[in-house]
Amino acid sequence: MYVPFDFKYHAEIQYETEFGLGFCNANGNTLDELLWDIDHRFDQYKHREPQLSLVLKNPNGQKIDITKDVLKRLKKGAS
Repeated sequence: MYVPFDFKYHAEIQYETEFGLGFCNANGNTLDELLWDIDHRFDQYKHREPQLSLVLKNPNGQKIDITKDVLKRLKKGAS
């Protein structure tokens, strides 16, 4: 996967559409920026069952999958 920008963190978010699934993304240079952007996208698509499908650190480099860690942080923040 190549992303056309230079953010340190990149998330793919899947949501329901009238004809199937759509995707949007969230980005940030810090983990806090990424979490804020994910929350913003989830709010934007709240009526379409948004789900986090993939989160990468250094998406155009090492591509470190941090999806599980981000899901834990989001769950912890929702408590």
